[in-house]
Amino acid sequence: MRKIHFIITITVILTIVSCDGRLASVLEESGKNRGELVKVLEYYKDDSLKREAAMFLIENMSGKYFYTGELIDKYDTLFSIYDSLHKRGDHAHNPPIIRQAMKKLQKQYGPLDSRRLTVNKDSRYLSSEYLIQNIDWAVEAWRTNPLLNQFDFSDFCEYVLPYRAGCEYPDVFRERFYNEFRILRDTSANDTTALLKGFRQAIYLDRYFGQSQTMWQYGIDPSVSQMMRGRKGSCNHTCNLYVWIMRSCGIPVAIDYVMNWANRGMGHSWNVLILEDGRTFPFNPFAERKATLAYKPSKVFRRMYSTNWLPDEVPTHKDVPAYLISPSSKDVTQEYVTTFDVKVVCDYPPVQKDVRYAVICTFGNKTWQPVYWGTINDEIINFKNMGADVCYMAAYYHHGKLIPLTTPFILTKEGEIRKIGGMSSVKGSVTVNRKYPRFPRMNVLARKLVRTTIEAANNSGFNNADTLMEIINVPMDANDSLLSCSRKYRYVRCHIPVYRTGDLAEIVFYGKRSMDSPETRLEGNIIGSPLPDEKNTMPYFMAMDGNHDTYFVKTKGNDGFVGLDLGAGNEHYITRIQFYPRSDTNYIIIGDTYELCYWQDNQWVSAGKQTAISNKLTFDNVPQEALYILHNLSKGTEERPFTYENGKQIWW
Repeated sequence: MRKIHFIITITVILTIVSCDGRLASVLEESGKNRGELVKVLEYYKDDSLKREAAMFLIENMSGKYFYTGELIDKYDTLFSIYDSLHKRGDHAHNPPIIRQAMKKLQKQYGPLDSRRLTVNKDSRYLSSEYLIQNIDWAVEAWRTNPLLNQFDFSDFCEYVLPYRAGCEYPDVFRERFYNEFRILRDTSANDTTALLKGFRQAIYLDRYFGQSQTMWQYGIDPSVSQMMRGRKGSCNHTCNLYVWIMRSCGIPVAIDYVMNWANRGMGHSWNVLILEDGRTFPFNPFAERKATLAYKPSKVFRRMYSTNWLPDEVPTHKDVPAYLISPSSKDVTQEYVTTFDVKVVCDYPPVQKDVRYAVICTFGNKTWQPVYWGTINDEIINFKNMGADVCYMAAYYHHGKLIPLTTPFILTKEGEIRKIGGMSSVKGSVTVNRKYPRFPRMNVLARKLVRTTIEAANNSGFNNADTLMEIINVPMDANDSLLSCSRKYRYVRCHIPVYRTGDLAEIVFYGKRSMDSPETRLEGNIIGSPLPDEKNTMPYFMAMDGNHDTYFVKTKGNDGFVGLDLGAGNEHYITRIQFYPRSDTNYIIIGDTYELCYWQDNQWVSAGKQTAISNKLTFDNVPQEALYILHNLSKGTEERPFTYENGKQIWW
C-alpha cells in the first residue's frame, strides 16, 4: 500500500510540473509544506471539478499571506472590549472606551503597522485539511445556489472559492456561515435588492455589525474570529465580512477599491455582486441599494484571487511604487466612469538615462500620489484607461522619490489634455471661501438645523418669548443674518426642535445697548439644555467655545438650546447672529491665517498670506490660469488644488 501511495504521489507531482509552471513555482516556494499542498490534489484525484478548484487555489497562492506578531495580540483587546459591550447590550459603533483604548495602545506599543509584523506565506502554512474543508463547502454552496446556471466555473473559482478576502489570518468559517445565512440566498435569489435587504437585516440590524471610525486605525485585516467578536470595523473590514458570508452561501462577490480619490484625499472600498453575462452590482456593506461613487475616481480596481492581471512586461519595484503592480488587481475603471488612454508629451524629460516607466498622479491631502503606471517612448508618456475629468501630473520614480515629467494637466470629459501648470504673464485677483470642496455630506449635517429658531425673552424660562428668526433652508458653512428687533432683551437663545439633533458648531450674537449705539458682540453667561452628563459628550456650551471643530448635539426627542443671559440691566437690542453648522471646518475661519500658493517649476510658490477678518479672502497680483492651493496655517489638514475660472474655485 505504501508503494502504491508513493506512485500516486509521484504521478500527481509529475503531472503538476508538466502542466503548469505557476503551480510548480508555488510548490517550490512552499518548502516543507509542499506535502500538504500535494495531498490536496491527491485527495481529489477522482473528482475532476474539485481537483480543478484545488489547482486554481494552489497555482494562484503566490503572493497570498497573513500577518502574525505580538503586536496583533496586544491590539486584540479592542475586539474583546467590543465583545464585552455587546454582551451588556451596548452596540455603539464608536464608543468612547474604544477610542480611549486605541489611543492607549498606540501610545504604549506604537501603531499597528504591517511593517512591524511577520509575513507568513499561505503556501508555507496552510494545511491540506484547511484547504479541503474550504473547497468542499465552497462547492456545496455553489451547487445548491438557485442561480447556479447563470455562473460559469471561472466565476466560481474567482468569486466563491477563495478562502480569504484580504490578508486576514486564515480561519475556518464556511460551514458556519452557510448554515446560518443560506436561507437569505434561497429566498431572494432572483431579486438583488431583496437579497441585500435580507443581509442588511441579518448582519447589521439583528447581529449589530457596523462600521467604526476608530477601527480605521487598525491597520491590517482582522480575522473572521476577531470580526465575529468585535462586530465593528473600517469599510475595508466590513467588505471582507460580506465576502466571507456571501461566498459561504455560494454568491459570487468581490471587493472593488480606489487607492486615492481624484478629488479628495484617501480612498475607499466596497462590495460588488457578480451577475450573469458579466454584469455587476456594486454596493456598500449594510446597504440595500446599488452604490454610486460619492467622489471622482482616477482608477478603480477589483481585488482578485488569481494572479494574471498584469501585462507580460511590467516595471519593477525600483521603477514604480510596489502597490501599483499587484498581479491580483484587475482594472475595472471603465465599469464606473468614462475612461481614455492618455498620451502626453514630457515637459521635463528625465535626466537619468533609460527611464522607461512613468507614474500618473492625483493630489492627496498634501502631496501628489501615484495611482497608476505607464511607459515612456521618445518623450511621449502613455497611460491606459484613465478616468476623465481629473487633474493629473506625470512623473517618474527615482530612488523612492517622484520627479515630475509634466506640469499638471486635466484629462477633460472629452478625453483632451489641458495643461494648467504653465505660467501666464497675466496677473489678477483670486477670491476664495474654502480650502477644500464642500461635498454633499455637509448638507446632511447642515440640514439638522432646519426649523431651528432664534428666540429672545426677559425671563429665564423663555415664557412668551419672541421669535426673531427661523432657519427655513439648509444653511451653508458660514451664516450671517441681520435681525429686526424693536425691544431690548436680557435672554437670547438658539432653540433646536425636539425632532432634530442640532449639530451646531458655533453661534455668535450681536446687539446694541441703544438704537444709536454701535453694534457689539454680546457677552454673558452661557445657558443651555440638556445639561452635560456622561452620555452627553457634546453639550450645549461647545457651540460657544470659539472652536469650530467642536459642536453641540443632542438626541432626538429632547428639547435643546444654547444662548446667553446678558445679565440684569444689560439688556440689548438683538441685531445679528453668526452661526456655523457642524462641518469639515474647511471654510475660511475668522482669525485663522491662510496662504495661497500656485504651482510653478514643479513646486508650490506662495502668493501671499492673510489673517481672515471675514469668511472670504482676496489675494491680489496673483498669476492667472494656474493651479492653486490654499493652506490654513493655523490648523487643519485637508486641502485640495483648484483652478480659478469665472470668479469661482473649481476643485480638482
